[in-house]
Amino acid sequence: MRSVTAQSIRTLRFFRFFQMGWLPNPGGILDQPVTFVEAMEYLSVQVSKQEKERADESRTQHHP
Repeated sequence: MRSVTAQSIRTLRFFRFFQMGWLPNPGGILDQPVTFVEAMEYLSVQVSKQEKERADESRTQHHP
């Protein structure tokens, strides 16, 4: 937990809003800071990987 900073927590909170279609600045995705867009892309990839791993585990547990 030491590597989780206040900025990390804010970024994760923004990710939840981003998933719901809410952006921190007025306008579209091109009006957002590059670091925000990169962070949201990174988190989207990580969440997708986790979801795939869980789905794969679920399939292998239910189908020997």
